[in-house]
Amino acid sequence: MREMTVQEARDGFTAHATLYVLVMAALIILNFFLTGVWWFVIPLVGWGIVLAGHYLYLRVAKADATQQAWTEQQATTARRVA
Repeated sequence: MREMTVQEARDGFTAHATLYVLVMAALIILNFFLTGVWWFVIPLVGWGIVLAGHYLYLRVAKADATQQAWTEQQATTARRVA
C-alpha cells in the first residue's frame, strides 16, 4: 500500500467537506419541513467532529511533508558544502 501525498489528502478533505455541507443542508431542510424536533443537530455535530479530525490529520500530514522537505534540503546543502 502506497503513502498518500499531501495533495491527495487535501483533495480527500475537500471532497469530505463538500459532501458534509451538501448532506447537512439537505438534513436541515428536511428537518424543518417534516418534524418539529431538531434532530439534525446530532449528525451535524457527530460528522463535524469527524470532519475536524480529518482536517487535523491533513495539517499534521502537511507539517510532516514540510519538515521532510526541509530536512532533505538541509542534507543536500550540507553535501554541496562538504
